[in-house]
Amino acid sequence: MRGEAGSHGDDRRGQDLRGLEIRLVAREPYVLALPEGHPLAALDVVPLREVAAQPLILFPRAAMPALHDAVLAALRQGGTEPRVAQEAPGKHASLALVAAGFGVCLVPASARDWPRRGVALRPVSPGLPVVEMAAAWRAGELVPAARALVDCAGAALGEASQSVGPDVGPDIGSDSGSDSGSAPPPRRA
Repeated sequence: MRGEAGSHGDDRRGQDLRGLEIRLVAREPYVLALPEGHPLAALDVVPLREVAAQPLILFPRAAMPALHDAVLAALRQGGTEPRVAQEAPGKHASLALVAAGFGVCLVPASARDWPRRGVALRPVSPGLPVVEMAAAWRAGELVPAARALVDCAGAALGEASQSVGPDVGPDIGSDSGSDSGSAPPPRRA
């Protein structure tokens, strides 16, 4: 899926972004969160086909339709229809439900920085969707302080930021895109 951006998974597809400059500041894969005592928690990497068979805690589709659909499509690649057991409004609520044993959920890899008792995080193979987070501003109107903020966000998130246009950028789950080097100047959309 193309065009995921924004800290809330805003879908850029079909939107007129002419006149904007957009800089990708981070790409983050999803990982599996499961109860510590779950048999899959003993694995270093969980096979995708095993995830699809688990009761899933997922955010409501209305919150992020493109990401929701991409997650379910990725899980279907595991060979079974995902079983959505519970919807939760946010990542922390989802992790609380996982810790209570209601199922498993998918969270950004940065969830490793949010320790929660009773929850184990494991990568999944083949991989899950990658979410892109971007900053956007009117072309030619980025003041130096805002440019510093955009550059700092990319550096703080551990990725070299890169410019993207409204119709370019890696597909969710792909390995394309710049992961190193200095950030190029923003492109105008």
